[in-house]
Amino acid sequence: MSGYDWEKIVLSTLKDQQNEKNTDYRYNPMQYTFYSIVNSSVGMDQGSYAAAIALSFKNIHNTVDDDEQKREFLEKWKETGEKIIVLKACNQKHLKYLKRELQYVALATHTLSQYYGTTCIALVLTVFGRQDNLHKWLDGLPVLK
Repeated sequence: MSGYDWEKIVLSTLKDQQNEKNTDYRYNPMQYTFYSIVNSSVGMDQGSYAAAIALSFKNIHNTVDDDEQKREFLEKWKETGEKIIVLKACNQKHLKYLKRELQYVALATHTLSQYYGTTCIALVLTVFGRQDNLHKWLDGLPVLK
């Protein structure tokens, strides 16, 4: 288990995104980045989003770190500033569409879901990959504020 304080990282990322004026996500095509895309139709408060994002991020980070072939890309991510970008999807259908499309271009994906009775709702999709591969699918999504 690494020594990251996941919730602190996510809250810091959310604050940084609120302060950014542009929506280009500081695009650098060769940079590896984690994107967390939230289901905005669920209507959670910022603390609940932060907890869900942190859990999803922790799971995908551990998955990538456990894979010897992908670990080198995690090291590149650390060397280039450990960027995490949090975006909003319209609803669960939009999140599922993004997951289906991004699974072929991302190094890793993880979906955090919650059961409400017998219904499973996707809350957060977190993906890891190179910005130039992911930018096509994520460009234009609003930043979570």
